[in-house]
Amino acid sequence: MIEYVRDENRARCAPSSNNVWEGLMDRRQVVFRSFVHSSFLLFSACVLCGCTVLGFGTGTLIDSGKPDKEILLPEGAPNLGSGDDVRISLVDSSFTDGTYEGKAYLDSSVYAARYAKFRQSMSSSTTFPNLGDTLRATLKPGKSQMTYLFCGFDLKSMDVQVPGQPNIGKMPFRRLSTLESKSGENLQPDLLESMSTKNQLPNNISLVVRTKHDTIHVPYDDIRFIEKANSKNAKWIGLGVGFVIDAVAIISISNALSHIGGGMGNMNFN
Repeated sequence: MIEYVRDENRARCAPSSNNVWEGLMDRRQVVFRSFVHSSFLLFSACVLCGCTVLGFGTGTLIDSGKPDKEILLPEGAPNLGSGDDVRISLVDSSFTDGTYEGKAYLDSSVYAARYAKFRQSMSSSTTFPNLGDTLRATLKPGKSQMTYLFCGFDLKSMDVQVPGQPNIGKMPFRRLSTLESKSGENLQPDLLESMSTKNQLPNNISLVVRTKHDTIHVPYDDIRFIEKANSKNAKWIGLGVGFVIDAVAIISISNALSHIGGGMGNMNFN
């Protein structure tokens, strides 16, 4: 009679059929979850990238509708931004190309010479104060009276200083009811405002422009008009905004799928 002896060591080392099957199921579940996750991400990227395309397309339409340049009169200079490319056409028919960097006061000696030349060119029937003259102003609407030292003209205003005070301020012509010199001569604020609007007064302010070779100061009253190059970057802004929206949506979907995929681990494939 033959006796069969169980080899306990071999029995312990050999994997059971149940363990093998469970391992295969685990691998199938991992592969299935990865496939579903990747498929959804690919589908989401194809669908949701529409925001990026839409943003780029909308920006392109906006850019195509903008002219290449904008024409500004001197009083439109406040619409300029630092870094704008400009061509400044001057009253002597010359022009200056460069990059706008801001506004600045003219050097006091330069402005004094320009103002003296202006006064000499005007007829004797029109009175203009000397720099440093004392002026008496009646202000709207309360008719209050003030005394100022005249420091020059600005755009639709004049630069004044209260006697004994160090700071120079601006007095808009529209706030003046009357304006007289110390000797009592009427300076006609309405006429001054009209001349300032037409760029006929020597302006104390200049545009600072960086050219290829130097940085120059261009007085307001030397300017006929300004050509400003329009930036056309709406398409890139739209592209960036659309991409961010798409990226946030795809990340949100990816996180949601990760949670769903975790639940798939409990699925029974038997």
